Parts: sequence; structure tokens; C-alpha cells
Amino acid sequence: MIRENKKTLILGSLVILLPIPLQLLLGRSWSISLAAPLGLLAAYWVCVLATLLDPKQTGQGKKPLRLVLWILPALSLVLCGFDYLMWKQQSFPISTVFLLLFGVMFMFIGNYLPKVRQNYTIGIKIAWVYTSEENWNATHRFGGKVWFLGGLVMALSAFLPLQWSIPIMIVSILVLVLLPIAYSYRFYRRQKARGDQLSPIPKLASSKLGKYSGVFLVAILIFVACTLFTGNITYRFEADSFTIEASYYDDLTVSYEDIEDLSYQESNYPGSRVWGFGSLRLLMGTFQTENLQYTRYTYYRPDSAITMTVNGKLLVISGENPEQTKAIYDTLLGKVNP
Repeated sequence: MIRENKKTLILGSLVILLPIPLQLLLGRSWSISLAAPLGLLAAYWVCVLATLLDPKQTGQGKKPLRLVLWILPALSLVLCGFDYLMWKQQSFPISTVFLLLFGVMFMFIGNYLPKVRQNYTIGIKIAWVYTSEENWNATHRFGGKVWFLGGLVMALSAFLPLQWSIPIMIVSILVLVLLPIAYSYRFYRRQKARGDQLSPIPKLASSKLGKYSGVFLVAILIFVACTLFTGNITYRFEADSFTIEASYYDDLTVSYEDIEDLSYQESNYPGSRVWGFGSLRLLMGTFQTENLQYTRYTYYRPDSAITMTVNGKLLVISGENPEQTKAIYDTLLGKVNP
């Protein structure tokens, strides 16, 4: 099946990588331009190979396979588009658009679920759906309706205030996960009570597919752990400007002449992230309070921070500790008011 889809695989890979030259031409850093597309490309090939090498994919319909082949290339373009818009214009309603597209995605997948034939890689992979083809078909018909309706609820919630839309999304996802599981198990119990002839539940963990999936999962966990606990923010001071060099995010250069106000805060500055990078070590990107949006380059929950108004926009920065933050403030104060 790989040979049959060779052209599609090459084209899908190129679409995923397309944001790299586009973002470089628009002035993004190499680290930001490469990170998301290369990560999505790796995930794309893992998903594609797992799907196309699945022994049960023989006879699978073209529509479910087309979904697997194109969902990540489309996601790559959407995410990089969002990233660029937020980089250029902080007022972009990212939360509304993201929740809307998230809901539409679930509606789209829900529409495809009833068309998926029994396999090990595409669909609702619950133990009991493999005991009979009837269970698989019934679960996917039911799951398709649940996912479509759940996606519709999430899409509509995008237009509600964020304090409502986020809980609705979380509850919707829990319902989407739990209802098909309960339905499949109930269907299995009814078949077993009738004495229907059922297939044994496959031991996917011991198969090649299960082992490859396990290796990929371990790699993801290692990557997530490194991202959560590593990274630094450094400051380079020049004669006319200073540059913030940040791990996992775009660097920022600020001219001293553009700084309209500068102050030292003996506590963390409040706000929730709208877009950018966040971990247990760093917080960077666009943040929002009740009254305004601002740009942030700080360590996670710093004990002190520096706030400055640059060309009418608020910028919040910090060092790794209060002593480092105070030293940065003193240096900036000397540059802004020599």
C-alpha cells in the first residue's frame, strides 16, 4: 500500500514542510521555523506507516485512508498560520478560532467513523470492538454520532466567554471518549449473554505494531519531559538596543528609544497565556489579563518581574531569580536613562 500511495506521501510531506521556507522568509528564527513542521513530519510518518502496514487495512475504504494521509499536512498549515498571525498581531482571537476548528475537526472525524472497517490503527480502538465485526460496526456508528454532536457543541462554545468554553470543551472530550467505551462494553456483554461466537481480544502490545507504538510513545514522553524542564532566557545588551534570546521561542530585540516606561515589580505579573510557549520552566508569548494583552518572556512564576511599555505595548520580562531580575532592571535603567 505504500507504493500505491507514494505520490500522496511525498506531497503530504512537502505540505508539512512548506511553512519552513515561508516562515524564514517572513523573518522567523530557525528554531521556531523548524520545530513544529519537523515534529509533525515525524508524527505523520509514524501514523502513515502504522496505518499502511496494518495487516487488517486490506480492503479499507479510500475515505478513511485519505483522512489519515491529509489531516496532519492540513494541521501543519493551520498551526503555522496561527503562529504567524499571533506573532504579528496580538489582537487575533486565537482562542475562538482554535476552539471552532477543534470542534469542526471532531465533527469531520465523526462523519468518517461509520465508514471505517475493522483494523488496528484507524478508529475507536477499544478491546471489545475486536471481538466481533458487529461490535466494531455498531460502536463506530454510535461513536460517529457522538463525535459529530460533541464537535458541534465545542464549535458553538467557541463563541462563549473563555471561562465557559474551556470547561465545555473538556467535558465534551470526556463524553466523546467514555460513551463509545461504555457502548462497546455493553454490546459485548449482550453478545456474550446470547452465546454469540466471539473472537479473542488481540494482544496488540506483543505485536510489531504495538512495539513500534510503544517506542514512539516513549520518544514523545522523553521529548515532553525535556521541553517541560529545560530552556533558558538570556539578555544581550547592545549600545542602542537589547535582545531577548529564548529557548523554544522567537528572540526579541527592543530599542532603548522605544521604551516609554520601565518599572520593577516585586512579585509576578498576572495573566494567562493566549499563544506562545509554556512549561514548568519558561513562560513566553502573548498573555492576557482582564484589561489587556501583553508580551511575556519570563521564567515560570517568577518572584519578581520587569514591566515596560514599548511603542504603546506592554512587555514583561524576568531573570531566573529575583537577584538576576534586579540586575537586568538596573542595566536597562542605565541604558534608558544614562
